[in-house]
Amino acid sequence: MRNVILVAAIAALVATPAFAEEVKIGKMKVDFFGQVQSQLEFDSTDNVDPQITSSRTRFGVKGKQDVGEGVYVLGRYSVDADVLGDGDNDIRTRFGYVGIGHTLFGEVQVGKTNSIAEGFVDKADVFSFRGNNGVQKLTRKQKNSVKYTNEFADIKVGAQATMTDDAKNETLDTWQMGAEYQGLGVTYGKDNLNNDTYYGVGYSKKVGPAMFAGSVSMKDSSTDVLGYELVAGYDLNEKTTLLVGWQDTDAAADKGDITTEVNYKFSKQAIGFVDMEYDRTSEEWKSAVGVKVKF
Repeated sequence: MRNVILVAAIAALVATPAFAEEVKIGKMKVDFFGQVQSQLEFDSTDNVDPQITSSRTRFGVKGKQDVGEGVYVLGRYSVDADVLGDGDNDIRTRFGYVGIGHTLFGEVQVGKTNSIAEGFVDKADVFSFRGNNGVQKLTRKQKNSVKYTNEFADIKVGAQATMTDDAKNETLDTWQMGAEYQGLGVTYGKDNLNNDTYYGVGYSKKVGPAMFAGSVSMKDSSTDVLGYELVAGYDLNEKTTLLVGWQDTDAAADKGDITTEVNYKFSKQAIGFVDMEYDRTSEEWKSAVGVKVKF
């Protein structure tokens, strides 16, 4: 019940007209934001019934304040919410960090931050619900981390490290660095706890109504895994987009997946979608019809 009340309170704040756009609390600019997504899922597997699920539902708040001489401070906190859950751990912290930045020297974030591989390499993660099965990378939500990012004209750079009090007593449990130029990004990462190394390159480009995105990534460990992802998209009109994607790894038992989606933009904040994913390994398909609303 406590989790339900918390979600309802956050949703009420986000939906309040006063918070529909950026507001100021003292001298700090504050944004309340959120997303709710639900879908009806179908599965070709025997004895599996259609079901309604909720995913990628989240709420949060972020603030930023200029303190002069190009320097600013910031903070962000957000939660993932399973709105159809059973009350057990339905509310989980998504990201939570504070930071300081400079318009020339870049930005530093400390806390639970988004992995830099998400922006630099994971370019094919464009589907509303499915896809993104082949990329090899460190986990998206980097706990106990320090993250640095900066931009110089068309060049973006980033570095990130996590430090926890673990039994192996590694000073840097994981670290990664990356760069991007005009849509082409690369990353190199190291998981010192598991002795894994990650390499990745990704690219995305949009020309008129057409778009292309893809990545090649590798997890170098006791059993190496090489992953591939490709996505092509086309805007059929101002509101309707078709996406087709392929994901695969070089694992012996993996024949890859083919994902398709058609989404329709009711508005800038609301999208409806229909998707289908065919698993070539099990020769089974999954499909969903859903709606995503952003605040």
